[in-house]
Amino acid sequence: MALDITFPDGNVKQFPDGTTVKAITEGISNSLAKKAVAGKLDGDLIAYDEPIAHSGKLQIMTKDDAEGLTVLRQTAAFVLAAALK
Repeated sequence: MALDITFPDGNVKQFPDGTTVKAITEGISNSLAKKAVAGKLDGDLIAYDEPIAHSGKLQIMTKDDAEGLTVLRQTAAFVLAAALK
C-alpha cells in the first residue's frame, strides 16, 4: 500500500509505506535534507526519522523556520538533560 503525500504547494506524490520525512527530503534535494529537522503530517508533529503512518498533508520543518528551530532547541535540551543524568 502506498502513501499519498500532499505538499504545501498542492503537489501529490506517492511513497511506499514506512517512508520517513528524511527519505522524502533526500528525494527532493540534498540541501533540504540537511536543513530539515521534522515534519507535520495533517498538523501533527512527526520526527525526522519516524515512519509516516498514513497519507496526508506534509509540511517539512527546517532549522530556518520558527517551528523547526523550536523542535531543534527542544531536542538539544532533551539530549543535554539525558547526558547529565
